Amino acid sequence: FGSPEDNWTVEDILDRLTTASHREGQEGSFAQDAISLITKSCPMSLKVTLEAIKRARNMPSVKDCLEMDYRLAVRSTRRPDFYAGLKSAVVTKDKNPIWDPVTLADVTAEDVQNYFKPLSDINVSEIQLDRDSNSGNTSQATRQSRI
Repeated sequence: FGSPEDNWTVEDILDRLTTASHREGQEGSFAQDAISLITKSCPMSLKVTLEAIKRARNMPSVKDCLEMDYRLAVRSTRRPDFYAGLKSAVVTKDKNPIWDPVTLADVTAEDVQNYFKPLSDINVSEIQLDRDSNSGNTSQATRQSRI
């Protein structure tokens, strides 16, 4: 498939999987299983996750990656999709959530980029990871959040 720096999109991945599934030509193949899983997943989450993977590859530290993950977690839990998926999996157990946006094509680049913005627009403080001065390891997480 190539690596994330190749600027692949979720749609590109689905196209490659479709090609692979035609080559495999059998029910229950890896490619077909992957296509089924991806097409049932939240379009916004798929695109945000792929973008996060691409960004994480170029981050200088685990600290930076964890700070990004915190932003994504906060923003994700504030979207109706989070509750639609939770309700569908846990409450109604119908496994048929209604996503918004509905399709991958409906998710804009701006939608995705908004996940990575500072949290000040939603009145939530950023997580601040401190470094242990002796080892360079992250020793504690502090935040003053109004979630």
